[in-house]
Amino acid sequence: MPGTASAERDFMAEIVAAPRDDAPRLAFADWLTQRGDPRGEFIRLQCASASATPSAAQDPWQRADALLRRHEAAWVGELRELLGAAGQANYRPYTFHRGFVEELHVPADVFAAAADRLLALAPLLRSVCFMRPPRGGAFDGALARAVASRPELAVLRRLRLCHLELGDEACTGLLRSPHLHAPLELDLANNALGPASVAALLAAPFTAGHEAIDLWKNDIGDEGAALIAASAPPRLRRLRLTYNRIGPRGAIALASSPRLGALEALDLAYDPIGDDGVCALVGSETLTALRGLQLYAVGLSFAGVSRLAAEPLLARIEDLNLGGNELGDRGLALLAASPHTRGLVHLDLECSSVGDAGIEALAQARDLGRLESLELRYNRIGDAGARALATSARLPRLQELDLAYNDILHEAELLARFPCANIVGQSMREELR
Repeated sequence: MPGTASAERDFMAEIVAAPRDDAPRLAFADWLTQRGDPRGEFIRLQCASASATPSAAQDPWQRADALLRRHEAAWVGELRELLGAAGQANYRPYTFHRGFVEELHVPADVFAAAADRLLALAPLLRSVCFMRPPRGGAFDGALARAVASRPELAVLRRLRLCHLELGDEACTGLLRSPHLHAPLELDLANNALGPASVAALLAAPFTAGHEAIDLWKNDIGDEGAALIAASAPPRLRRLRLTYNRIGPRGAIALASSPRLGALEALDLAYDPIGDDGVCALVGSETLTALRGLQLYAVGLSFAGVSRLAAEPLLARIEDLNLGGNELGDRGLALLAASPHTRGLVHLDLECSSVGDAGIEALAQARDLGRLESLELRYNRIGDAGARALATSARLPRLQELDLAYNDILHEAELLARFPCANIVGQSMREELR
């Protein structure tokens, strides 16, 4: 009969070899339960929660959480100390999934110095969210190269490097690590990355099969957008480039890219692409799979809306966000009258200077019969607009309606038609904006 330590190592080897299979985990749970170890019940409860519907999972989750609180010091005390969480009762820099730690929030200097120990304490670790060194240090090029040298990176399938103020030196040093392998989900949002980081990302071997790239709130500009247009992974389906100082030139490069034929969703919110950029994207003959466009606050004018409404290829778009642009009633009326809006399922017009006249035009639109969701927060819509929506026969599929922070005083008729409509904060939009 093998000893306890030897048997546990054998069980863990089987679990690590088949991480998606519950059977080895449950066999280990049974063995632990037979020995009176509460980890057995914890593993079984978490496996049940992961496979159940949310309502059915509530009780197992609560019981598992109670067990974790009771035995946390014994199960992850050393891990907590290594991560700098000792003495912080309400801070859990780790996530258990199906009974084992699979995700950690790790100061980058700790990973660079002790990645082997982290993997010994959490052998099923697959996701790491890097943090800045806890004593005010920077995640700079030297630290990035130290992290990149760790062979333990090879087991990771998700790497979060967001909100770190990373510059190009640090990012490129990390992305060039020989230990990063596909499949790898990468989050680089909210840093200070420029075109050099984009080039390193696109050159990395693990990026070749990526279906999503998220560079939200960086500084890649038109040059970075052009690099993506020239070298995007061939299976790329989702691209988020919000807040990147991309202008018309970058948008036009994306719109004309033969590499983006599989792209389904593009987010350029808060990028000043203007009328030319918007119309190039909507009218692109190479972005044949494009169905979703997030164009919040991109500098679209009334003249641009007029061009947009006349573009036949607008008909392929299902999810369109034009919020934060000065459409006004005239712009919305033009859009509503367009015969090319027949594909729209979701339309977001938050903060677009729209009033009752624009909503009345929308309510009478002939080609919005597929529209299911309409967001109109922070506009100037009053009772007349609410009544027009409530009585419209042109919007048969509309179910989700958000009218928060407008000027509606009499909502009974609207709520009778749309009982789940969000109408909080009427006449408060200026105070809360």
